[in-house]
Amino acid sequence: MYKHGQYTSVSAAARGDDFYSPAKPATYIELRLLPELAFYHNRIPTTSTARVVLTMGTFACAAAGAVLARVQLSYIVPIITSFSGGLTAWMEFRDLERKLERYSDAARSLRSLMTWWNSLSEVEQASPTNVAQLVTSGEGILRGEFGAWTTKLPDSGGDGPIESGDGKANGKEEGKEDKEDDEKERKSRESVLMSSKV
Repeated sequence: MYKHGQYTSVSAAARGDDFYSPAKPATYIELRLLPELAFYHNRIPTTSTARVVLTMGTFACAAAGAVLARVQLSYIVPIITSFSGGLTAWMEFRDLERKLERYSDAARSLRSLMTWWNSLSEVEQASPTNVAQLVTSGEGILRGEFGAWTTKLPDSGGDGPIESGDGKANGKEEGKEDKEDDEKERKSRESVLMSSKV
């Protein structure tokens, strides 16, 4: 029969995240914040490289079109122009500029948060207020990046409401969802605070 905490000789970080057991702040950082920071650090170079390659491809197409027009091979120019338009459309579809900005901001914020936490003394790290700030700030950073990822602008010229990834418009329904999310987040913080006192 399984009993909670029966493997006390093995740390929660060593066992892995079971998404249920209470976690100390150090375990929270190791299981939640560090993997997310590594994710953003891995995505930033690839996103930046893709953006540079697509931009350089667009410039190369423009230069090739000008050269081909100069040497009287203008019948090839529409092909080059179409290819350039495809690169531009793909770059806009991937939204690499804003994606790179979001990843960089999230990584910078997580590093700042962990720097702040590491600058605290052991007594300050044991404070429930500081633990709550760590968890609230960390989840806020991650939720903010995810929220920016799932939000899209409406197709109707900017007059309509902004829709979330599930297609629900902002308004009364989202207000209810926000209250429910805030209530869930408050309960989550309370459970983390209670576990940090253990």
